[in-house]
This record gives sequence, structure tokens and C-alpha cells, in this order.
Amino acid sequence: MSWISILVVAVGLLLGGSIVWTTLRVGIPPMPSSARATRAILELIPESSGARFVDLGSGWGTLAIAVTRHRPEAKVVAYELSFLPWLWSIGLARLLGHREIQFVRRDFFDADLGGADVVLCYLFPDAMEQLADRLRELEAGSIVLSNTFRLPGWQPDEVVELDDLYRTRVYRYVV
Repeated sequence: MSWISILVVAVGLLLGGSIVWTTLRVGIPPMPSSARATRAILELIPESSGARFVDLGSGWGTLAIAVTRHRPEAKVVAYELSFLPWLWSIGLARLLGHREIQFVRRDFFDADLGGADVVLCYLFPDAMEQLADRLRELEAGSIVLSNTFRLPGWQPDEVVELDDLYRTRVYRYVV
């Protein structure tokens, strides 16, 4: 085996290992929203909402990119802890010409949510529970959109059930 092959395998193992490590640390792998869920989320964003979006746990960046396509004036800050998806997001956004998205490699529990008009979530129930009180600190009228998982203690403003195998739900909450 050549040194190039060994290097490629080593880099692949390191990158794959970083996803496994982060998954074990936070309890969920970076999972992109389906195309149907993404469309439903975009349809739940009122035109009258502001232009500052925060994506908590942005995974591979597909939802953040979809938001900038849907709302070109949007300022999107996307938080992702896992190294490879974060790096992929930056590369994909640059390749598609979306340089306005700010991808931040940081735990979203340390994120600055001040001034967010719309918060996007596709997180597991434990994270949603931990976020529930913190999201109440958003300004009145801010919107929280969650793919699949409810915010405990919150009453959704609207729920869309998708016509897919899992009958996935997308929740919209207004602060």
C-alpha cells in the first residue's frame, strides 16, 4: 500500500471518527432535513418575519442554504459542533455562492440568540427540553420552527403533518 493510500485512509478514519465522537457527545448524529420537511419549514416562514435566522444544529447546511435561497435578504447564522458536517456546509455554501451564511462550529447552547427573528431546530427531545426555557427569551413575535420534535411546554401555532412514511410533523411556535 502506498503512502498516499495510507494517508487517505487515515484522513477518512479521522473525519469519520470526529462524527462518531460528536454523536456520542451530543447524543444525535448530524441529520439533514428531508426535502419535504425543508419545503414545509420554508412555507411556515411568514414573509413579514424579520431577516435574522439562527439554525441550531445545522448538520450538513442544507436547511441554512435553502433559507437563503427562499429569503435572499436573510442573514443566517448556523451552529454545528461536528467538524466534518460543519466543514462540508462551508464548502457547499461557497460552491453554491451563498457566502452570506455564517457557519459557526460551536455548541448551540452557547449560541447568541439575541435578535433572532426565526430559530430553526431539528434536534432530539432532550435538546428541545433544554432549549425550551432559553427560547422564551427571544423577542415577542420571533418564530421557532422545529422539524419532527415538539418543544415541551410550548403550544404550537401551527403543525404541518407531512405525507411521508413517518408522518413527520413540522411545528411552528410564535414567542
